[in-house]
Amino acid sequence: EDDEVDEAEEAEAAEAPPAARPKKASYLSDTRFSDLPLSQATKGALTKMGFEYMTKIQDRSIPALLAGKDLLGAAKTGSGKTLSFLVPAVELLSKVQF
Repeated sequence: EDDEVDEAEEAEAAEAPPAARPKKASYLSDTRFSDLPLSQATKGALTKMGFEYMTKIQDRSIPALLAGKDLLGAAKTGSGKTLSFLVPAVELLSKVQF
């Protein structure tokens, strides 16, 4: 599917000089996960899994959920909705030392 990104291509692109890097996919936002107020453990896990930029649904939902707001979101399959829910849930559990 068009929205799926090959991990090997991403790894090669990350190693390429900036001028040679391909344009970022249209479904990604300009916001990095490292810009969020997350625990070091969560940031480390996201980095280890290769997540750098958030998708548009993640960019719009994660900050609101971290702030404790209710949210109803809709986006295409494969757009990152599950991670949008899980990152704030993991952070909440981490804060209460679950």
